[in-house]
Amino acid sequence: MVYNVLKEVNPDGMAARLHHACVHCVYRTHGPNHIWACDGHNKLKKYGICVYGFIDVWSRKILGMFVHVTNNDQHHIGVYFLDLALKIGGIPQKVTSDFGSETGTMGTYQSRFSNQFAGVNAEEAKKQMHFTKSTHNQKIEALWSQMMKQHNQSIIDNIKHAIMIGSYDPNDELQNVDIWVDIYNHSKRRLDHQTALPTGCSADFCYSTPESKGTTDQLVKIPGKHIKSILKANFPDRIAMFEHTPKWFHAVASKVLHLIGIDFTEILVGNIWTVFEQILPLVEDQVDWLAYSSDSPASSYLSDSSA
Repeated sequence: MVYNVLKEVNPDGMAARLHHACVHCVYRTHGPNHIWACDGHNKLKKYGICVYGFIDVWSRKILGMFVHVTNNDQHHIGVYFLDLALKIGGIPQKVTSDFGSETGTMGTYQSRFSNQFAGVNAEEAKKQMHFTKSTHNQKIEALWSQMMKQHNQSIIDNIKHAIMIGSYDPNDELQNVDIWVDIYNHSKRRLDHQTALPTGCSADFCYSTPESKGTTDQLVKIPGKHIKSILKANFPDRIAMFEHTPKWFHAVASKVLHLIGIDFTEILVGNIWTVFEQILPLVEDQVDWLAYSSDSPASSYLSDSSA
């Protein structure tokens, strides 16, 4: 109805608008690890949660989902890429992402590895890192849309409610990103004859058994020791890169967690505020009188934790 009214009122404007309508690209991929699509997700950024994800375009399997306080630093994205390549055993024939400062390091490694291990010359290797507009990076954008509907909204609603009442509800369980990724990867897709991509199976099944769809894995294999040597040489401080607090605070908080019997790996999105409420008064007891004194007992905590 609205469309018909606008068409009568302003036919030229409607024609111009339709001319610029989004046209879906037809993906031509040869199999798993032919193309990886990657992008940052910022819908939770104002809450201090920045997401960066990698998806296999052919199977639509989520290969990696990384959460940190930033997703626009090229060194962090570079480490994500190298860690993922180490885990999978190589790189795709092509990576596609939007053109931004955060993709520089990743693009360098994709091109370099393609030249070294994919048997292409330096000029062709540069083309193995494909930059496009974020809105044209359809597969990863579709993933963010699903994530927003199925996962993020519950987190946003919970945080907004907590802000409104001034506290967090320790009994409200939130989905964990890892759980959502696992469900996404193992959910069977409906059969769709309109696409050349595999359907009627889960993303994980398609990715791990490409022969069932008449194709092969397109991975460019890279020795793990080669990637490890690059991580060690170029990112010696990569553990510190992903720390969120000063070392002395981390040492004190870690000791408190140990004293109350909580392992750091047990802290999830769903219970983090419960744990926070438990440890906060204990941490305050430890550091309340320390301030920034040069003879602060925090030094002893650091010594103990490094011993």
